[in-house]
Amino acid sequence: MGGPLLPGHYRYDTTSFVKSQAELLSAETPTIVLVHGAWADATGFDAEIRALQRQGFRAIGFANPLRDLAGDAAYLAEFLWTVTGPIMLVGHSYGGNVISKAASGNDQVQALVFVNGWMCDEGESQQQLLERWDPVSSLK
Repeated sequence: MGGPLLPGHYRYDTTSFVKSQAELLSAETPTIVLVHGAWADATGFDAEIRALQRQGFRAIGFANPLRDLAGDAAYLAEFLWTVTGPIMLVGHSYGGNVISKAASGNDQVQALVFVNGWMCDEGESQQQLLERWDPVSSLK
């Protein structure tokens, strides 16, 4: 299990934790929908999907069409209506924007998880979000 730990750090048996959590949630286990960002496709989540499925979760890699934010979010939102039961959306990078817009108005969506993901303010475009961040001043 490795060497000594820094003060205040602990080791956990995550395998038993994940199993006990999976048993606890068995009646209401969410479908986990993973949404990739730009310059990627759903196959990038293959390892994560297999690991989640081994733990008893239903996991889906959604093929984000990468056309435009409104269209991509509408496409995902339409897909989500075909999923029964609770849903957990996971968005990577640009996929974070897609999941935040697609989840709006869908009571089945119980959680949004952002993996290095973006989330625009209401009515804001991806470009506007990018323009708010000034990489030069952030280095000062």
